[in-house]
Amino acid sequence: MDQFIGIDVKDNGTGIPEEEQPFIFERFFRGNNKKHKVRGLGLGLAFSKMMAKALSGDLLLKESTQEGTIFTIQLPKKAPSL
Repeated sequence: MDQFIGIDVKDNGTGIPEEEQPFIFERFFRGNNKKHKVRGLGLGLAFSKMMAKALSGDLLLKESTQEGTIFTIQLPKKAPSL
């Protein structure tokens, strides 16, 4: 029996370049193409991953192509005991 529920979130953007993918969950990281064109602090994915971890889950990059990007949010089916 699988212990996690996975939720896929997909966009239809231009994708994340392969060389930048290892860094996307780091705080304040902004891709080279977005640094001067798009506003933001580079905290969204880092904060989202921290929230998933706080719920005993995870946020993963599943796939990124020129047609879009897919992230998977994994959350436990059963709440962790405190």
